Amino acid sequence: MTATLRHVQVNEPFRPTARVWNAFVDAALAFRRGPAVGHGAEALAPARMLHLRLPVKNNSGYDRDRFDVLGLSTGPLFDPATALDGFKNALALIGDEPDEPVDIGRFCVLAEPIADGTIGWGIVAGLAPVLLDVEDEDAAEYADCADGITGYLAAGATGSARVLWRAGGEGQQWAYVLLGAGLPLVPSDTEYHVLQTQAAGEVLRVVWDFARLHDD
Repeated sequence: MTATLRHVQVNEPFRPTARVWNAFVDAALAFRRGPAVGHGAEALAPARMLHLRLPVKNNSGYDRDRFDVLGLSTGPLFDPATALDGFKNALALIGDEPDEPVDIGRFCVLAEPIADGTIGWGIVAGLAPVLLDVEDEDAAEYADCADGITGYLAAGATGSARVLWRAGGEGQQWAYVLLGAGLPLVPSDTEYHVLQTQAAGEVLRVVWDFARLHDD
């Protein structure tokens, strides 16, 4: 049987059949749609277009499931001091159980299951589905990793990830979070002391102004 599609020779009359022409039309339409070619949910918004993935080595000591959380403070897979070419050309990180506070704001959500000691894809920025633990429904607009917890992110009034949607209520629930789009994190001891000093000065100024304005 003659192939439906074949190359045309130079000076050969070009008389495409309906099947050949329709194949070209289908290819052109697929190109216009881009990577979102598919059926059902896959055609709506391919996940790979909504976030940034990096190779992550699972160094946690256990196999990890898709959408688990790993801290990234351990550093790159290739140390520039000993493997500079690898560091430059293979952007990859080592993932481990989140260690608070060093992993606050420095974590990934796994895009696939990763066996212990192997490398897979981790979402480091952008939109990601993840299990969220909500203790206070009135303070659950942001999220971050929790100490030693790989199964979910902890919701709160601050965090490095913005909660775009969650199932609702309190307890563990599925959510869409935007990694890297949260509020400033908990300040260090030095920063906290400065903030306390500034706040105390502001309070004293307000009290002084109030007393002066209402002095009989």
